Amino acid sequence: MYGCDMVVTANVFNPLIIIDKNYKPPQKLDRLDGIEGMILTLISQKLNFTFCALPKSITDIDHVPLSGNITEAMKMIIEGTSNIAIGGYMYNKMHSSIMQATFPYLSSSVYVIIPKGRQMSPYERLVKPFGNIIWICLGFSVLFAIFIIFGVKLFCKIEVLNFIFGQKNRLPFTNLWSSLYGVGLHRLPRRNFARYLLTVWILYTLVLRNAYLSELFSILQDGRTRTSLQTVDELIEKNYTFYVHYTIEDMMKESTKSTNIQTVENYTKMKYIMVSRTRDEAETIAIPTYEYILFYYNQNKSHDPYYFLPEKLLTVPLTMYLPKYSFLLHKINEILMDIMSSGFIRKFEDTYLDKNRLLQKESHIAQALSVWLLFGIFSLYLILLLLCVFVFFLELCSRRSTFLKSILDFFNA
Repeated sequence: MYGCDMVVTANVFNPLIIIDKNYKPPQKLDRLDGIEGMILTLISQKLNFTFCALPKSITDIDHVPLSGNITEAMKMIIEGTSNIAIGGYMYNKMHSSIMQATFPYLSSSVYVIIPKGRQMSPYERLVKPFGNIIWICLGFSVLFAIFIIFGVKLFCKIEVLNFIFGQKNRLPFTNLWSSLYGVGLHRLPRRNFARYLLTVWILYTLVLRNAYLSELFSILQDGRTRTSLQTVDELIEKNYTFYVHYTIEDMMKESTKSTNIQTVENYTKMKYIMVSRTRDEAETIAIPTYEYILFYYNQNKSHDPYYFLPEKLLTVPLTMYLPKYSFLLHKINEILMDIMSSGFIRKFEDTYLDKNRLLQKESHIAQALSVWLLFGIFSLYLILLLLCVFVFFLELCSRRSTFLKSILDFFNA
């Protein structure tokens, strides 16, 4: 293009478009920084044109108010006063009908930002290693074993009792809890059926006990453990309010079953909600946002990172827009195909983002176990000691009451 001047409407959108704060249009630029800025720089070098950038704030990104009035950034493209619009533009049918869109050269996953949630209480840490279904299964197993023990003891003859529990085994109830806690048994059954029952129970409790202890140790040592949700379905179940940009509203409604969706017309309001409300643990809000915004913010260690769900909500294509019937479209598409096939885009992404590190699950930060972290087991131990004192007094009273003594003898199995 023989060094012709081009006008680029560039939305300041870190890390996609980065412009020097001291830049004042219409000064010419040799390059733009940022992922999309470097792509545009390569295109300008290939087509041999220079450009000046008209920086627009993040409020103008991809924004068409619901009233139908277009923003200044898009108006410049439609009227032909700007040759290229770039900076976080999502491809959609409405925009492509009034402007020309290049091939999508980036795809941005949309993650959901939510409040981190409060720290777990000491009692929540004790039950956290197992989900509800595991606790229910374990509880039913123990109750079923207790029912069998006392049922056999009440209604069966001594021969049946020896066949099931083993000969001279008069403490099956105590042995049940001993094996559950991993305590050794001093009197083992001699018959095959009783041995088989004992082997199955020990194998069952061995796996559950070790799984519980290993996860409990990890939870107790990690002081950051919080009650955060993990999936979009959990957010919907808890009736979280989704604040979504209007461009992904339709896709959001199709991909989720939530009816509690609030439309946000521009990214200024979105950013305000992200900054002001996601820090409050009591808030029940969810904000879908581009991974580029999220990761670029989170990799800055000077502030507290946003918490986001590990699952991707959806993926949207990013493109740049040209005036309708622009002769540059086919040339730019050819160059974009070459850039994508050569791996330059992945290199540009790695220059500004460390995606692999940011997507890794946070490792537990070990810390000294404090009294607060162990308060759950301490208080539980105190309650059991009070129960022991109560049983002790019952034993003393049983010397004077035959009825009470018979009841205690029954539970001393």
